[in-house]
Amino acid sequence: MSEVFPAPVIVVGVGRFGLAVLERLGDDWMGLRLSGADVSIDNLRLLSLLPRPAPARPGDPGGNGHRAAAGWRPSERDAIRIASYLGDSDLPSLALDFAILRSLGLIRYHDGSYQVALPRDAGVVEVEKQIHRRRYFDWLRLDPDPIMAAERLRHLAQRIEDVDLFVTPLLNRVRQGHSPHTLLACIDRCRALVEGRDPAPWEWLNATEGEPAARSLDVPVSALLDAGEIADAQRVEGFLEQAVIAMPEPLPGWRWWIERPEGAEEPRLVVPSVFLRRADDLTSPLAPANLLDQDWETTGWASERRRATGEVFATVTPHPLRLGLFDHDSREGVSHETLGSRLVDLGKHLHRGLVRLWVDLQRERVGDPHVNVLE
Repeated sequence: MSEVFPAPVIVVGVGRFGLAVLERLGDDWMGLRLSGADVSIDNLRLLSLLPRPAPARPGDPGGNGHRAAAGWRPSERDAIRIASYLGDSDLPSLALDFAILRSLGLIRYHDGSYQVALPRDAGVVEVEKQIHRRRYFDWLRLDPDPIMAAERLRHLAQRIEDVDLFVTPLLNRVRQGHSPHTLLACIDRCRALVEGRDPAPWEWLNATEGEPAARSLDVPVSALLDAGEIADAQRVEGFLEQAVIAMPEPLPGWRWWIERPEGAEEPRLVVPSVFLRRADDLTSPLAPANLLDQDWETTGWASERRRATGEVFATVTPHPLRLGLFDHDSREGVSHETLGSRLVDLGKHLHRGLVRLWVDLQRERVGDPHVNVLE
């Protein structure tokens, strides 16, 4: 051993005590690795010696996970199957974070790339003798590929403090089991992803427009807004134009059209078929626009107690279309077949992430990290 690894070397046998030592050692190693306090932690290596797996049998539906578990004691085989299925990659956890934000309506697909929403402030305006804030979503680019976008989301949160302050409390709240409706939406999205679809999570987009179809949805924006909504959008746009920081247009030509709907060229919303919502697809359990009235730059802003106190800001509330809460791809001659296959891969990673979350929640429920969650 001294010729392979530097001294000292710790050898831990198999058993309840040995597994507990390995788990504690792994937790300490992860904490040291994240803090980067000592370069010598790179010398740590963890090796596992599994029982000899049973030979493959024709038509074995269990695959490698079932064969690897065959050499273990009967009481341990189910746990080994789950561990073999989950693996040790970060992708399942990254896919879960991505799916949570997508299910909440905070991630969209726009002109060939996924984007994540970040609330911004464009100053104050007086509305009916009351001060309101102009709040909007700034959409930060992730990646055209959904799996790469999930990885990019983690890197963005590590690099940009504002992204971390906004998305991390939301993700932690869902991961701790405090938002069961969001978890149900993630499970439903996992079902859609393995079908090669990533349906829009926003309720304002009529699901009847997104029934199964082979082609994209291509409609003028007036088909999505009634006369009252257009009039309200014109009124709100007047307040938004007074902002020192201009809110980006949701679609090219929006501001010109909303000022003169009868004479200007009308913007069109183009939604690829993989993003169309069916009648049985679940929508976001909350309206993303409601997050704009929260002071998300304070600690614990996403907690139940903080949100129960009511609005923090009185805001000018535009239509969800004005906030950019929709999927859109106006590029011509672009095929989304490759995107559909990558969505299937994302769905497989998401399923593993959901199983990981289930294991974590089961351990937290019983309060014993060493409990057999399958009992």
